[in-house]
Amino acid sequence: MLIHNVAVLSLLLAGASAHGDPPFATYSAEITELNGSGVTAKAIVFAGINGTAGYGGFAEGLLPDLEAATCNATNGCGVHIHTGFSCENTTAQGGHYFVDPVMEDPWVEARYSSGADGKASFSGVVDIGSTDDIEGRAFLVHAEDGSRVGCGLLTKVDKYDLLQTETEPLADSQVAGKATVHKLGTGVCFFGYSKNLEPNLSSVLIDGPDCDAPNGCGGHIHDGHSCENSTTQGGHLYDADALDADPWKSAGYLSTDSDGMGYFTDCLETGETHFADHAFIVHASDGSRVSCGQLVALVPHHSPAETPMPSASSTSSPTSTPSSSPSMMNTLKLTTVVAMVIALAVGS
Repeated sequence: MLIHNVAVLSLLLAGASAHGDPPFATYSAEITELNGSGVTAKAIVFAGINGTAGYGGFAEGLLPDLEAATCNATNGCGVHIHTGFSCENTTAQGGHYFVDPVMEDPWVEARYSSGADGKASFSGVVDIGSTDDIEGRAFLVHAEDGSRVGCGLLTKVDKYDLLQTETEPLADSQVAGKATVHKLGTGVCFFGYSKNLEPNLSSVLIDGPDCDAPNGCGGHIHDGHSCENSTTQGGHLYDADALDADPWKSAGYLSTDSDGMGYFTDCLETGETHFADHAFIVHASDGSRVSCGQLVALVPHHSPAETPMPSASSTSSPTSTPSSSPSMMNTLKLTTVVAMVIALAVGS
């Protein structure tokens, strides 16, 4: 019984919160217009492994009905990290950012498509050589003709504003991975990877022959709160009353390498504002569910020396309202879990 109770405690604590650093450092930029363009945007960059960067965001004020595939001008419809640390002028903004050992510009295919309302969401994964020195650099949005129409500087996102998960295999699969999620209003941006997927896949979304089944090669946040089975995992998390279609249909990894490693990143408008504690599901090329993890928020870890003792003057009166801050809620969660385990131990 004691071993079982310790296992119960571990599971409950894992679902409540997490300490430490998220899998991927995350940076954001508030994009403002250049030269009176009227373009504004929010851009996100996730620092991946081995020099990979996942980027994404939401833009508005663009020309309507642009297609990435037909933006043929140099930098047309482009979204890029630049070398500069200022948006003041083109010299200060610099050119596309990438470092050794990457020798060819990885940003050439990084483009957006816009809707009839001039809005766009964009995302992708690029190998820029290293992500160790991207903080403070300029993130640029380009017009159809390649001109620079929006710029903002990348600042590091507080890790306590992020969600994370480590997905574990489902059924008899061996697929596992990591993901970091950042909420933007009713939208969400995420980045991660899975390993032990089917090797050498190429999605139909990039004109390949694979992943054409419903949910094929998908990476999705689900409305369930547990990975136990498909019922507790639920379906895709979005507000069906606010949106005309499921925004998760094309979200996932676009390819895998010869070892079965696949990266996924996207920024989606979901109509939802709460993503913590939900299941993150990775699908195989045939749409089956092969890996799952619960999204958890990081919580500050305070040592006893860092935790101030309440003073007599700060003691709440009988009529005062208790605080419901996240830190207090996490403390209450921990206290409840410990009490449950003690009760289980006594009962055994």
